[in-house]
Amino acid sequence: MGADRTNKSRTDGSDIEKIISIERVSGTVDYNAHTHNYYEMIFIKQGAVQLVFRNKMFVAQAKTLIFISNHEEHSTAVLEGPYERYILRILPEYADKLIMNAKLLSVFKNRPMSFRNVFDVAAIEENLTWLFECILKMMESQEYDNVSSKADFFEEKLGCLIKLVMFFVWENNQSEFPVLRESIKSEIYAVQAYLDQHYRENITIEEVANKFYINTNYLSASFKKLTGYSPKQYLTQNRLSYARYLLLHSQYSIEEIACECGFNDQSNFIRAFKEMYALTPGSLRKANIPKSSDQQ
Repeated sequence: MGADRTNKSRTDGSDIEKIISIERVSGTVDYNAHTHNYYEMIFIKQGAVQLVFRNKMFVAQAKTLIFISNHEEHSTAVLEGPYERYILRILPEYADKLIMNAKLLSVFKNRPMSFRNVFDVAAIEENLTWLFECILKMMESQEYDNVSSKADFFEEKLGCLIKLVMFFVWENNQSEFPVLRESIKSEIYAVQAYLDQHYRENITIEEVANKFYINTNYLSASFKKLTGYSPKQYLTQNRLSYARYLLLHSQYSIEEIACECGFNDQSNFIRAFKEMYALTPGSLRKANIPKSSDQQ
């Protein structure tokens, strides 16, 4: 049975829809292993689904909220229907500017081995339903069609609703956020923010360590403890995630995309891309994978 997408937000090419999208979805479509360029929140209202990541498997039921990063390859299989959920996607760069809090952002960025992508939000289900509905209606409203109305604090109001979602989840599920309980130097968080902002540039981890006056061995150990990735892995995954987006949504050549994503030559880019996605950039583009493959 195919997915029925009611009250779906439009894709009219406006700037805000390039960075945020939301839909309320029902259906029982399964999705093979894939990644995408967005952070995702999936709020399950009915049914149950199995999520498989590279080294973990979870079952998510009604009244749970799923967080998926732009680095995580994952697949879904519906276990119980009807399967109804809200899906909220945000581009990482916009989420960083919007939320501006390392602890709240940690559910999208950090993946230590102990992290569980599925949060029980039964205690705040009504609050979250109201907030997701408000976001959905704003994206579909006549206000969105009217340029002058849209300019009247539209993005600010939308941002406030998304931040309220994060605040409610933090208060209800604080212990589940992947934030180190032990002390860690603020410079490590600064390095993570720097990599998020500058991954498109031709930078190296050694250069970043020197910039923040951090020993490279200490940086590597502390960064992996915080995020679940080495600094080099984190940098490469950011680059490849953006490259994948450009391959599917731009007319740039492979060489131009390699340069745009911070790789020093096309061969290194193709090798890294194939290692992560098991196919070459050219093969992905030729396959012309539809955007619907990013639905959950």
